[in-house]
Amino acid sequence: MTDHRGKIRTAVILAVFFCLLFAGAGAVYIYTKEIPGIIRIVYAALMFALAIGMIAVLKERIREIRKGETDDLDNY
Repeated sequence: MTDHRGKIRTAVILAVFFCLLFAGAGAVYIYTKEIPGIIRIVYAALMFALAIGMIAVLKERIREIRKGETDDLDNY
């Protein structure tokens, strides 16, 4: 069980890092005045969508770890 906790903890830490990175980039795009408005909105929306996607991937990865699929590359 502790092995699963360590793998889940690692996945959560990486997902939080990437979510903060994507959300930070989205915020930078919103507040940058040198880029035209519509492009800023599109880039920011893309970054926030990537952050939401990372959360979905994290949920799936936690589900895989709990089922015992610690190395999902064996499926391919």
